[in-house]
Amino acid sequence: MTGSSRWFVILLLTLIVFVCTSIVHTNDVCCMFASMRSYGFPKQYIVISKETDSLEEAQRVYTLSTIELLREGWQIKITSIAHVVMNVSVYFICSTSLVSVLYASKKKVKKE
Repeated sequence: MTGSSRWFVILLLTLIVFVCTSIVHTNDVCCMFASMRSYGFPKQYIVISKETDSLEEAQRVYTLSTIELLREGWQIKITSIAHVVMNVSVYFICSTSLVSVLYASKKKVKKE
């Protein structure tokens, strides 16, 4: 594997992990009745939220899709670009480590 193809694999793996972790979300209802859905791992960078007087309306975060929540007036907020950068950095470091280990093991097998 050449140096440029190794970097391509690292960047592609980083992008794939970023997209996959952006799909996963967590729901939360708390505090008389604040409800939110957040995206991002390990740091949340997109939050959809609403404060309401009704527990039933707050619990809709568990049953409705993101598009339906936004149509019902829920607020969307990007928490911090720094969280996006931190997430991508973590994924990049993990991808670099994984590709390096795989490349080293492949090189070791060829020598034997």
